Amino acid sequence: RQHRDILQSLVRTLHSGQKRIWLATPYFLPTWKVRRALRSAAARGVDVRLLLTGPRTDHPSVRYAGHRYYP
Repeated sequence: RQHRDILQSLVRTLHSGQKRIWLATPYFLPTWKVRRALRSAAARGVDVRLLLTGPRTDHPSVRYAGHRYYP
């Protein structure tokens, strides 16, 4: 339940963004709803930026899994 509440809060926040949405996370494995909300915000003209891990990380498998969603 807690995970669902956090996810719903994040998606609501992404949908309400008007100027910028900047996310910083070392473990970016977004759900379909989060990806859709980010794309929707960008399509509305919101400045969407993701600060993610570089090639040196403590969990390379998470980094590679996240690359499934971005180049």
